[in-house]
Amino acid sequence: MSSDALRFLLTSGGLIIILIAVYYLVNKAGFSGDFPFRRRGIIEIVDRVPIDRERGILLIRVREEVFLLFYSGSYVQLLKEWKDEIPADFSGSPPFDGSGKG
Repeated sequence: MSSDALRFLLTSGGLIIILIAVYYLVNKAGFSGDFPFRRRGIIEIVDRVPIDRERGILLIRVREEVFLLFYSGSYVQLLKEWKDEIPADFSGSPPFDGSGKG
């Protein structure tokens, strides 16, 4: 085996070990910080109410802010935003099922 091939194998192996260590620190050890590829994201869909196949209303939470959005095809409109006066719990009422009851 030539020295260039050996150097390539050692460098590649070292790089793979470093990547595995970084992956472990970010995903398994709970490394703090907001990474977009983490399993637990910073955007949470609290509730979704479809109006028809292409339109609906979304209630989403982004960190400490809550937004009520209307979407239609490729269009999104902000209906309401809560920053300081965020309701304590959105799970107090049952999700809308479209039945017209309750």
